[in-house]
Parts: sequence; structure tokens; C-alpha cells
Amino acid sequence: MKNISYFSLFILLPLIGIQSCSSDNIDYKITDNGLKINATIHGRSIAKDSLILESIKIIDVNSDHSYLPYMRLWGIGQPEIKTETIKIDEYLEGWFLLNNDEIGLVFLSGHKKAIYIKTKQKSPRHVKIISKIDPAVTPDNRKTFSVLLGTNEAEKLKEKMEKEWN
Repeated sequence: MKNISYFSLFILLPLIGIQSCSSDNIDYKITDNGLKINATIHGRSIAKDSLILESIKIIDVNSDHSYLPYMRLWGIGQPEIKTETIKIDEYLEGWFLLNNDEIGLVFLSGHKKAIYIKTKQKSPRHVKIISKIDPAVTPDNRKTFSVLLGTNEAEKLKEKMEKEWN
């Protein structure tokens, strides 16, 4: 009986930890200086002049798959877990290759919508090295990166970005 308790703790503690890293705990701050992403591991600030403001769009995660991640380069991920008593959404955070062949900084978790923004910033060198992307032959669309921000309030977030940055 004691072994079953330890086994349960061995399974439940990582699940609780993963849930605490969910995108509910990610905060996007829009200021006149740019975008600040407060996240568990891959949070960062991106200056307004590094964002391509014309590229901001709302993506329907369920129907527009061209911007979704298909390969993790450097980040964390958790598949969706459903039992009778537990439901944990799929969670993706970090650097991914997107279906449109761009490198993306992704923050998604069970959201139906996301905000997509291209940047002028170069993709981090460690991401290219880990993914075996040769910097000498990197396609143009992988020299910079995009940001994919999962949110349940995509319209509101996009409106706030446009108001603050235009």
C-alpha cells in the first residue's frame, strides 16, 4: 500500500508542476516600448521597433494550421491529459518550427486563438545550433523569428497592441 502512495506522488507531483507552468500563468504586457512576455522559462521583452506591426493577426488555432508549431527546437511541451478527475491542456512554450517554415517563439495552451507577430530580431544562435540549421544556408524566413501568443482574449489583446503602437 505504501508503494502505491509513493507511485501516486511520483505521477501527481510532475503533473501539478506542469499545470503551474500553464499559459494561465503567462502574462503579456503591451507598453509603448514594446511587448514583454512574462513566462516560466522563455519569457522575454521585444522592443516595439523590432516588431513588424503590419504582420499582427489573430490565428484560429483549430482551423488555420499554417502558423502552428510542428517541431520543438528548444522549449517545453506537455501533451493534453484527460482522466475522470484531471484535465490538463496541451502546453507548448519555447522555440519551435512553425508549419509555414518560420522559427517561432510559442506560448500556447488549450487556446482557440492566438496572436501572430513577425519580428525583425535574429533567431537565437543556440536554437539554430540545436536544430542543426546551418547559419550559412539558413532560408530568409528562418533568419528572424515570429511570436505566437495563445490567449482567450485575442481580439482584446490585438486591439490593445494596435492602440498602443499606432
